[in-house]
Amino acid sequence: MKPLVCIIGSIRGGNIALQSLFKHVITPHKAHLAILQSYNSSITLPNNVLKNVHIWRVNDYNNWSDFLDVTLGKSWKYKYLNTKFVKGGLWGPINGPGSGAIIFSLRIVLKKFINSLVLPPYDTIIMTRSDHVYACDHPVVDNIKNKVVMMEGQEWGGVSDRHTIFHIDDVEKVLNVQPWLLEQNFTSKKDIIWNPERVLLRYYKSQNMYIQKIPRIAFTFKSINDTSRWSNVNSPLAACRNGYIKYMKEYNKTINTCGCNPCLEDC
Repeated sequence: MKPLVCIIGSIRGGNIALQSLFKHVITPHKAHLAILQSYNSSITLPNNVLKNVHIWRVNDYNNWSDFLDVTLGKSWKYKYLNTKFVKGGLWGPINGPGSGAIIFSLRIVLKKFINSLVLPPYDTIIMTRSDHVYACDHPVVDNIKNKVVMMEGQEWGGVSDRHTIFHIDDVEKVLNVQPWLLEQNFTSKKDIIWNPERVLLRYYKSQNMYIQKIPRIAFTFKSINDTSRWSNVNSPLAACRNGYIKYMKEYNKTINTCGCNPCLEDC
């Protein structure tokens, strides 16, 4: 059995990110790769790896409420978009800034693709993004059942959603967040959920999943020609090769863990 690395979200990060993924995650673990991407996006992969790659497609909705109307039923918006106890970017960009609706919708799509695999040769799922630059090899995570593992940092009062490791038998416990949200009743200020990270912390606990963190081995990177939705990068210290570092704290933690700086040398 081997890991399946699943890339979800917008295709970005360029060659430096993709090459580091193959060098530090795919190759050392002999992993296969699955890419969940929109119909109008593409990613260039080395020919010698194509036989071990799943390409899964999803619409890039102008309004993600159309997706949720189908998967959750149209009543979801009356319960959540109109309540004062759900705030922040949880349902962004449908009702404001953020991308919570997209993050959790893509988990639903990914769950369906994983469940459609017939006798999959995988035990571990590594769900990640295409814009991570890795500075050293991804650690082996043992005894993964009933456990959800993520890199430390960028938790925003909960747990990070950007890089998640779990056993394939726990797909429902990790990816079925939106249907669980629909079952919750928000009746007081103590129930307020501000962001996806806090939702994930509550959700994993409700599923009796043990939460484990590994040292940060990658940071989020923006290539210079990336035109997708991004927060502003203002610091001149954020420059890195042909792009920019998004979060300096992520970057510093990665360098401290790995002892190598991908912005200055080959790691």
